[in-house]
Amino acid sequence: ENAKDTNMKIGTMANIGLIYIGQKNYGEALKVYARQKTLAKAINAKRHYGISLTSEGTAYDYLKEYGKAREHFLEALEIFLELGDKPLIAQCYNNLSVHYELSNEDDKALEYALKSIKIKKDIGSLGKIAISQIAAAKIYNKKGQYQKALKLFQEALVNAENTGYLD
Repeated sequence: ENAKDTNMKIGTMANIGLIYIGQKNYGEALKVYARQKTLAKAINAKRHYGISLTSEGTAYDYLKEYGKAREHFLEALEIFLELGDKPLIAQCYNNLSVHYELSNEDDKALEYALKSIKIKKDIGSLGKIAISQIAAAKIYNKKGQYQKALKLFQEALVNAENTGYLD
């Protein structure tokens, strides 16, 4: 704040919000993300604004406020599509996949996981593709489509091993 560097402030607030999420203090995380969003809007930083929306969406999912979470994710997705930011589109699709699984909408969850996988393959983001592959595999498993699930779980493991993203 003393440096008057708004971009750095926005990034730092994102990290503070993540710490609150890790502490399961979702109310404080939401306060930080709201400030982050206000700053991003003030300097017309659409990318940062979209990121803060996804962060808020995640906090709302943890609070089981699924309607609010969905609104935030979909608004963020519109921004990322407008910007053509493929990595953030893929991340948003993954967030929506998790969201729809939490709200017991498995078909929508699978749809968004598969969209995320496709983009991550297209842009060569193999390190993070395993997250989406696991999300899709879990849905296939729930639906009793065990061969599809197994194939994706195996691909996710290979991708995680090859890129060092074993967590």
